[in-house]
Amino acid sequence: MSSWPTKRIGDFARTASGGTPKRGNPAFFGGAIPWVKSGELNDGVVFETEETITSDGLSRSSAKVFPKGTLCIALYGATVGKLGVLGMDAATNQAVCGIFLPPEVDTKYLFHFLAANKQTLVNLGKGGAQPNISQEIIRNVNVPIAPFDDQRRIVAEIEERLSRLEAGVAALKRAQANLKRYRASVLSAAILGELDGSGGTDGWTQSEIQALAAKEPNSITDGPFGSKLKTAHYTSTGPRVIRLQNIGDGVFVDEKAHISEDHFASLSKHRVFPGDLVIAGLGETLPRACLIPDDIGPAIVKADCIRFKAGGSVLPKYLMYALNADKTRRATKERMHGVGRPRLNLGEIKSIIVPVPPLARQREIVEEVDRRLSVVEELETQVTADFIHAERLKQSILQQAFSATSSSMSHN
Repeated sequence: MSSWPTKRIGDFARTASGGTPKRGNPAFFGGAIPWVKSGELNDGVVFETEETITSDGLSRSSAKVFPKGTLCIALYGATVGKLGVLGMDAATNQAVCGIFLPPEVDTKYLFHFLAANKQTLVNLGKGGAQPNISQEIIRNVNVPIAPFDDQRRIVAEIEERLSRLEAGVAALKRAQANLKRYRASVLSAAILGELDGSGGTDGWTQSEIQALAAKEPNSITDGPFGSKLKTAHYTSTGPRVIRLQNIGDGVFVDEKAHISEDHFASLSKHRVFPGDLVIAGLGETLPRACLIPDDIGPAIVKADCIRFKAGGSVLPKYLMYALNADKTRRATKERMHGVGRPRLNLGEIKSIIVPVPPLARQREIVEEVDRRLSVVEELETQVTADFIHAERLKQSILQQAFSATSSSMSHN
């Protein structure tokens, strides 16, 4: 391999990027031409697109149709360096670069070479937190050009090994889906009185959320909105702002946002405390709830986040599990509104009905759910670690295939 000549991509291939028709003209979209965006590059073959454009949209923009089989790479954004091969003739936006190869260079060979050196390529880009690579950077990448038969042999060896790895990844995905289904079944059984096999619901009642809140003022309220709290108000330190992205499915996601002490003081009616329940009022999975952790410190909730302080008839953790159960979500779905962004307002959340066992039974249910979900979380952590290991193994397979020449990839 070390004796193979190294050539710049620009010396043997042509590159071109696409474009975006003006969004304000509806006549440019919805036509027969598939239009690939960088987020649709899937490190595989691209067979379908979210959007299409018309012939007018094509001719009156910098978009251009690339032929089926074109190797594409994302130039910038969150997907920078992602690859794809067009499974059909398609146009692309400006964040996608097409690489047009001569017959003596196999598309899959260059695809795997770029995949093996993705991080090196991304590191050549500029743009701070979101690196950008350009067509010039791509054209200056040095590639070992093996004889065509050797290119095919290398591709075959890589794909044989990757196919075995992908079988293992598919098994991990099945395990992940099974754990998700089991988690859902545990929560469903919990609010149906079937968790421990007794099937008993003696003494249970049905209650609206608002009737379960503490009797103190503002025990169930949503966060400030509009001019009261904007992204521009955030600071690097200070009291916390609890946002939608903090509300996981029964888990508090510790993504931090802060405001000043003075701003916090003006919004104190929206303060949350450890043990409070927070409920998401916007998003695909509603209602979604989690508990505020003990170490939160001073904090308020933002718009579309509902703070709930429990009264004496319900345990906050039991209510969290009840809200996150599929049965509750199915019953609530018909109340959701908002095109493209499902929403529940404060009044709709207050009127959600949940089953309420006696407190002693709630404690038993919470203890059993915690026990079962702790096992699920351990398994999910292991599956996540296995996914990371699989990705590292994939990179190792690719890098070994080009190991003798991996150092030749440089930006001249």
